[in-house]
Amino acid sequence: MSFDALYDDQAWALVFGPVGAGPFEDWRRPYHVFVIAALQDPARWTDLIGRQPPFAPALAYGFRRALLEVGGEKLPFMLEADDPQRALAGTVFLGLDADELARVDAFEQAGDHRRRIELEVAVGKRRVDAMSYVKHG
Repeated sequence: MSFDALYDDQAWALVFGPVGAGPFEDWRRPYHVFVIAALQDPARWTDLIGRQPPFAPALAYGFRRALLEVGGEKLPFMLEADDPQRALAGTVFLGLDADELARVDAFEQAGDHRRRIELEVAVGKRRVDAMSYVKHG
């Protein structure tokens, strides 16, 4: 899969999207999702929601990543950090609609190990309201 890179001069950051998609207007669409593990692979999104949304590297402040054992398997989880300045690197996928967000919810919340949260992530100097998934309970 190939992607175009667009420099967002308001964010001072690169945003990636499908080749030929043109300028990315997806900052304005309702839902953005920040991920830290397997869903950072853009190829997984076509199977998950039926298209490839634009994406950008992002930071979530006040969070950390941990591998926790669940059912005999180690899985990556996003957890709150003790230090609100601690930055967790991941990827934010931009401009999902409600149906697409529901598909991501079903994937991330399967097994009742994670719950959805709202947070703000940094893409360059731009702050973006996003959804993500943290350890349930």
